[in-house]
Amino acid sequence: MEHASPHSRRRSLPAALALAAVLATGAAVALAPSPAPAQGGGAPGLSAQDRRTVEQVEDYLEGLDTLEARFVQIASGSRLEQGTVWLDRPGRMRIEYDDLPHLIVADGFWLTFWDGELEQRSDVPLSEHPAGLLVREDVELSGDVRVDDVAYGPASTRVTLVRAQDPGAGSLTLVFEGRADEGDAIALDRWVFLDAQGKTVEVDLLDARPGADVADVRFAAPRPPADRRD
Repeated sequence: MEHASPHSRRRSLPAALALAAVLATGAAVALAPSPAPAQGGGAPGLSAQDRRTVEQVEDYLEGLDTLEARFVQIASGSRLEQGTVWLDRPGRMRIEYDDLPHLIVADGFWLTFWDGELEQRSDVPLSEHPAGLLVREDVELSGDVRVDDVAYGPASTRVTLVRAQDPGAGSLTLVFEGRADEGDAIALDRWVFLDAQGKTVEVDLLDARPGADVADVRFAAPRPPADRRD
């Protein structure tokens, strides 16, 4: 693959940060207190089958212990990017791009954005960032999050999430292989984030390996030179 120039890498940084947000099933889903969810844990229009599907999705996400997968990311106005994502629940995650010098690392407490070009990092509490949802010990698609729609394709299940307090801020659609309404097992295949301006970030998982042996060193974020010990 052709390597990006420094200028194109800088332009791609917003797409890199967008992936961190959407990975955790909530680019538009702020982890702030919100009113109690509607009865059944989702939108009022969800059928009984849809609510069972939501429960199956929660069980699937909560059942992920470790995961390693390749990904392809396509974002509005950005070039296609590829990389690798690792999860080690609860609390830990790493997103690494092939051709961008940026890392996104969750160590169980902090979510770190690392800019390898500038050798700078920024940290936010994982509990305050949408990326914390997927690696929470207990996954619940209610409360902070509202299930806005459940749909089924020929061999897929789609669950769309919005922020309970501000559903117009954007949505995140999780796409699973398998039809939950027909009793199929499901497996996360991709997700699509739509923001309030109509821009999208789509991330397709490739060669996903649930239960992969992931080394602890994956979840140690780099430090700027001034912070390193000799």
